[in-house]
Amino acid sequence: MTASLQQFFWNLGTDDILSETRVSGRIYVPLQPRTRLVLGLRGGAVLGIDGNSPRAVDRFFPGGEAFRGFAPRGLGPQDGDDVLGGDYYLVGSVELQRQFELEHGPNFLAGIFADVGTSWGLDDDRDGLIDDGWHRRSSLGVSLTFDVADIPVSLYVAHPIEREAGDESQTFGLSVSARF
Repeated sequence: MTASLQQFFWNLGTDDILSETRVSGRIYVPLQPRTRLVLGLRGGAVLGIDGNSPRAVDRFFPGGEAFRGFAPRGLGPQDGDDVLGGDYYLVGSVELQRQFELEHGPNFLAGIFADVGTSWGLDDDRDGLIDDGWHRRSSLGVSLTFDVADIPVSLYVAHPIEREAGDESQTFGLSVSARF
């Protein structure tokens, strides 16, 4: 199990002080020697401290690796064609993973997953002209993780199942990590 709670204060010394809170957690449930269930949850909230509102650059735009099947900056409250992000976000995932060991090659971790969540809430919804309510999105997909020269590489292919008009999808994703 892993868990994290992060608290940030931005723009100190200005009139736009913000408080940003992020939470995340993962539980790994072994099912068989090389098979496991991974349950994940991540979310966040950004709030103005002195009655100020978060700007678009301060808001949450889950997508990409954070919400597979949706493009980064591709979902949340919208004003016409512009995605505005949300003051809050929550994404949960369930993934069934299986490790495959090759006799003379790299090991692979393959999985099938479902992600569910959204980004919502605006301090200024233009007197109700912008729909900033909770609208659930979901996606299904497959993942593959392996090492290249001791560098973890993760790939996924995902498809949105539930989406809102104007959401941008991202079918394929690639993530490369470094270990220190």
